[in-house]
Amino acid sequence: MTRCHACGETARPIADIAFRDFDGSLFSRAGVIRHCRACGLGIVDTGLSDAEIARHYADDCIYAEMTGVGVGGNTPEDLFRYGRYDAFLAPYVDEITARAGLVDVGCSRGGMLRHLQTQHPRLPLLGVDLDETSLRTLRETGVAAKGGSALDLPLADASQSMLSYLHVFEHILDTDAVLKEASRVLADDGLLFVEVPDAPDYGAGEARVGTMFWLAMKEHVYHFTEASLTAILARNGFTVLRATRSHMPMRAGKAYPSLMVIARKAASAVVLDPAGAPHDALPDHIAAETLAFDEQAEAVRAFAGRYERLAFWGISLEFLNLWALLGPELTAGHSVRLFDRNRGKHDLTIDGLPIRPASTPVRSEGLVVCAYMAGDPITAEAERLGWRPEDIHVLA
Repeated sequence: MTRCHACGETARPIADIAFRDFDGSLFSRAGVIRHCRACGLGIVDTGLSDAEIARHYADDCIYAEMTGVGVGGNTPEDLFRYGRYDAFLAPYVDEITARAGLVDVGCSRGGMLRHLQTQHPRLPLLGVDLDETSLRTLRETGVAAKGGSALDLPLADASQSMLSYLHVFEHILDTDAVLKEASRVLADDGLLFVEVPDAPDYGAGEARVGTMFWLAMKEHVYHFTEASLTAILARNGFTVLRATRSHMPMRAGKAYPSLMVIARKAASAVVLDPAGAPHDALPDHIAAETLAFDEQAEAVRAFAGRYERLAFWGISLEFLNLWALLGPELTAGHSVRLFDRNRGKHDLTIDGLPIRPASTPVRSEGLVVCAYMAGDPITAEAERLGWRPEDIHVLA
């Protein structure tokens, strides 16, 4: 029996999952998803340790070339989110400005910090991240940045007034260790600002980006509910002052299901009683997505059967999730090419297949467009390169 990391109740296995990544990555492995009905926490167990995951972020990540949620970009969608963060922090800005300011842990390229710098010039700011490329980018904009991790902050004891963790907690197994380290560097009444994906809303409206999208995020070791996140914080001496669930815009009219909380370090915090209505949103979502994934795979098989050769455009989690199931089957019967516009991926391979910029079609070649939020522009570009509409299949 496995105990829930958040509330201590039983976390039962509800689904097997297989992840695929670029050749050489530690994330190409199978796992199991466990779920706690008492607080709703989902746990992805692949046998990886936090140390192994940290090495991945330090050595293998290509955030400097990415434009998705949480990587500190400057798209209109990013700017909208930074405005939301600013509004959420507004009641506490004067307090932390008068003290040590805000440290963003796992800052990536520091988009939120750059925004706060323009909105609150007097607010002391610091970014902490494992990725040196991201830190250099941030320093070039005039924001202080230090190398470090959530488990080993480069900060003195009791020196900080607020730490933020945006898209961090879902990546770290030992959140107790993260919060112990946060407690070490925070003053006695210091604040935490945390954002994680809101698992109960994975399938809600525009937050359903595409088949298996949120579940296929191989780096996510937890799928949080408000109850589970609050329980973890309270157990570690943090009282939640403010919480909100919302949808943050992404590309193509899709949305990120956001759960944000602000919590204060306290001498004692009330640990939530998980009793109440069962949390079934995640198991229900997994069941629905499993059926949709089977249908997606069958549609690709049928499309592939018309061609001697296949090309895949958009080599991100949508493709990798599909490839984990169909890769050996498709390469056994077809010549395969992989396309992506991200230059950082052009030195990578999957099962020995190199990722290249898109090119014109060859004889008897079908194209599978895999990027859920870029399907229309990729299709338009493919047609400009000479692909016929009937030879293009778009994942959804």
